Amino acid sequence: MSAGYPLRNRGRPARSGGHPPEDGREADHTEESVLRGARGRHGRGHDSEAGVRLRSTPAPPDLSGENTCVRTAAGARGPVRGSRTVGPMSSSVLIRAAQQADADALAAFHVRCWRETYGDAVPEDVYTRLEAQGPQQWRQRLTDPQDSATWLAVERDTGDVAGFSTAVATGPGDVRPLLLASLYVDERHQGQGLGRALLEHAVGDAPAYLWVWEDNERAQRFYERNGFRLDGARRVEEQWGGIADLRMVR
Repeated sequence: MSAGYPLRNRGRPARSGGHPPEDGREADHTEESVLRGARGRHGRGHDSEAGVRLRSTPAPPDLSGENTCVRTAAGARGPVRGSRTVGPMSSSVLIRAAQQADADALAAFHVRCWRETYGDAVPEDVYTRLEAQGPQQWRQRLTDPQDSATWLAVERDTGDVAGFSTAVATGPGDVRPLLLASLYVDERHQGQGLGRALLEHAVGDAPAYLWVWEDNERAQRFYERNGFRLDGARRVEEQWGGIADLRMVR
C-alpha cells in the first residue's frame, strides 16, 4: 500500500515518445512513497526514449464536452487534458487539475480514505503522522510536482472532494515508464464510474503499473477490468505498519 501524499500535476500529458502515461475502497491501491516524497527515480523532467515527462501548468479552463484525450506517438491515449464532468454524475462532479489551494482538503480526504480502507491494519500512530504531515506534504508536491500529476474530483455544489488520482513518470528503467501512484474515491461516489474517470485522467490507456493492498480484492478486480494484471511482485511496507502490496502492470 505504499501510501502517500501525492505527487501531482497540473495537467499536461507526456510528449510523444513516452506515455504518462476506484477508489477509497472501490479501487484503492496504494500510492507510491508518500512521506518519502516520490519524485521519480530519474530527477526532474526526465524525458528520453521510453521515458515520460509530465509538465505542470496553471489550472486549465472547463473543457466539458470536448475531446480531452491525447494520442501519443505509439497510439496509446495519455492522460486527459483540461477539466470535465464525468459519467452519470456529469451535472454534479467535476474532475480538474489539483491546485495549491487544494492541499488541506486533499490531505484530510486522503487520511479519511486510509482509515476507511485499511482500518486497524494500519497503526494509529501512522494515521496521526499522516494527519500532522499531510497538509505540508501536499503543498510541497502541488507547488513543485516534478514528474507527477494529480487530478481532483470535486462536487460542483459544495466543492467537497469526491476523489483524486496521481500519476508519476518513473522513466525507462522501471517496469513501466508510468506509475499510477494513487486513486481514491469517496464512498458516496463509488460504483458510479468516477474511479474509472480518474484512472483515465491519470494514465489514459498508456502502459503503467501500480501497487495495491493484497487484501483489497475489490480494487484488484477493478484494475483487472481496466487491463492491469498481477505480475508476481510483492512488497511489505514496514513504515505503514507492515501492509503488503502486490504489483499490477499493463
